[in-house]
Order: sequence, then C-alpha cells, then structure tokens
Amino acid sequence: MNKNIKFPYKGKPMQIPSVWLKLMAVCVFVLILASIYQLWWMTLGIVTICALAAWISSAKPTLLRIKMYYLVGFVFIFSLAIAIRVFLFEIYTIPSSSMENTLFPGDKIMVSKIKYGPRMPKSPFEIPWVNLFFFLNDKARERMDEDWWEKRRLDGTKKIERNDVLVFNHVDNYNEHYIKRCIGLPWDTLRIINGEVLINGREMNPPGKVRLRYIVWYNDRQRTIDLLDDLGLNYFRSFKTPGKKSLEIGMTYDEVELMERAPFVDSLSIITSAPDTVSKAFPWNNQYLWTAENYGPLAIPYKGLHVTLDPDNVILYRKSIRKFDCGKDCFEELEKEVKEKGSVEYTFEQDYFFMMGDNRYNSNDSRFWGLVPEDHIIGNAVMVLFSTDMKNKGLARTLKNIE
Repeated sequence: MNKNIKFPYKGKPMQIPSVWLKLMAVCVFVLILASIYQLWWMTLGIVTICALAAWISSAKPTLLRIKMYYLVGFVFIFSLAIAIRVFLFEIYTIPSSSMENTLFPGDKIMVSKIKYGPRMPKSPFEIPWVNLFFFLNDKARERMDEDWWEKRRLDGTKKIERNDVLVFNHVDNYNEHYIKRCIGLPWDTLRIINGEVLINGREMNPPGKVRLRYIVWYNDRQRTIDLLDDLGLNYFRSFKTPGKKSLEIGMTYDEVELMERAPFVDSLSIITSAPDTVSKAFPWNNQYLWTAENYGPLAIPYKGLHVTLDPDNVILYRKSIRKFDCGKDCFEELEKEVKEKGSVEYTFEQDYFFMMGDNRYNSNDSRFWGLVPEDHIIGNAVMVLFSTDMKNKGLARTLKNIE
C-alpha cells in the first residue's frame, strides 16, 4: 500500500456519518414500499446499496473502500432523484394560453403522481436521465416506440375526478405533454350546447376561471375599454353596424356578471359555431357535424364496457379502439364484421377521459383530437411553484394550489 495515502479514520473502523444514517433510514422506508408494490428490481437495488454501505463502514478503511464510499453515495442520490420523478412528482412548464385564467405561459407547476398512482415506465426511454444512455444506442432507438415492459400503474390514493387538472401524453404524439381539465369521466355522456357543457343531461357548473367568447354591445366605447383594462382583459375584434357597436371578448362567468351590470353595456351574448355542412371537430366525419361549441352527445367508454359497434358509432370509437385498445389489425377485423354483418360486439380494455382547456375558445383539446386513455395520464397538477409571467400576477400565484 502506498504509505503516502492518509486515511481520516486510520486504525479505527470507519464511523457512519449522521447523513448516512438518514440515508439508510430512507433506504429502509423505500425498501418497504418497494416490497409492498412487488417492485423486485428496486428491492434488489436498495438491498445492494445498503449492503455496500454496511461493508464500507464496518472495517478498517482502504483505498477501495473510500472510493466505494463516494460511489455508493453518488449512486444512492442518483437513484433517489430518479425514484422521486417516477413515483412522486415532476415539474413542468406551461407552454400555451389554453388554461388561462387558471395557468399562464411560463408557469412552473408541480405534478403529483401519488393521487392516481405512479405509472410504471414501459421502456427505458421513460426513465429520467437513464434514457440518455439509450438514446445514444442506435439499436435501442429503433425500439423507442415499443413497449419493453407490461403497462402498469401502482395504486393511488384517489380516482380521477371531474374538474381535476391533469398532465398527460398527447394522443397523437406520445412525447408531447399536455395539461387540461378533465371534463368527462368514464361512464359519462357528454354534450356541448352553445358552449355550455352538459354531463349526463345536466348542465355542468364550470370552474370560475373558465373563459368563453362573448360579443358585447355597448353605448360608450371609452368606458367599456376602461372596464376591460380594470379587469385585465383585451378584445379581439371590433364591429360597427348602423346603430350598433360591439366588441368580441373572452371572459369568465364572474367577468360577464360585472360586464352585464355596467350601465354603458347594452347587452352581450356567447359566440358559438352553429352546425355546418362540414365537420369542424372530432371525429372529423361529416356524419357528425359537430363544432367546438355544439358537440355530442358522446358516451365516454370505461374499462369492461360492452358495446355493439355499428356503422354509426364505429366512427366515434375508431381512434380509441384502433390506437389504444386492441390495435390496428384487431380493429380492421371489427370494421370488416361491421360492414358484413351490420354490427359486432366489443369490450373496451381501459378507461377514457374527455379533456378541455379553461380558455375554451383558444384550446386544442378533446373536441379536436378525441378521448384520452387512462394509460396516457401522468398525474395531477397540484401547485404553481413560480411563474415567469409577471403580467398575470406571477409572484402572487407562487406556491398557490391549482383548483
């Protein structure tokens, strides 16, 4: 051994620092959770780390043990960081205005995975940081879109509820993350009439921050503009006809009430797109002449739902069955039977959800690309950590819960 090497604990067994005792306690806690959820690969990894830590601190120090001391510490912290992102929470940035006035572009939000249960990675490409090594491998990249492991979600504390704000993988591009409000649940029948959402035939009370488009007729332009400034609103277009002047404005229900009470506002009404001769919304088929403001009725499937597919409803559920349920080949067989026999029985394999943005008139959501399957749900947006958008009271919304 090199005599110039100096050991901090020469002649004595290495003492376990207090930080190691805390890390070991965390190890034991995570080990219990891993055993409960039958995550045997995680259990093995934690047992290995704990065994190495015990070996390092149980005997006289050597150069190898000192190197292992720091290596194990690094591996533990790295593994813990991955576990937090996979099992507990992640941080996302809001990219667009589709969730105004709830969330604004630039908001940094915390997304919890505990409520609905963490979704297990279905390939190494879904494991944070580890995926970088697989991106560098040409053979691995060829399998990037494949499921390496069985799809699985651990148990959560609650089920998804109506009006929850969710982060999920987009149905047309799995690598894109979207954030919307869950409007329709499995079992629900959803319909939109003149911008008003009805669930199972009953009008749904939307959150107070939901925005719709209105046309406002006024008799005093300057006072109307001043009120918009006070409310922090902008108008999109101005209309002038003989004897009438109006503005097109996006407003929440509370803002509409304030506008209606203003003496210089004559009247206002919601702007909708009437059914046309061409489909303007999902499923983008002229058999269903739906628009963003006049949509449905659409029955949202749940896992185990038995339906009779016929030439009418097979159009509605084509994307869900073909892409997320039984696959392309299976759906083609179903569609063939529908054409030959007129109908065929089918059972859905997972739950589906209908998503909408709070900024209803400027949101790319389920009205345009369809239902979101349960296995695309990442987690529940719970808090605004901070915001770079100072125009919309970014500091005041720091560390605020998302409702």
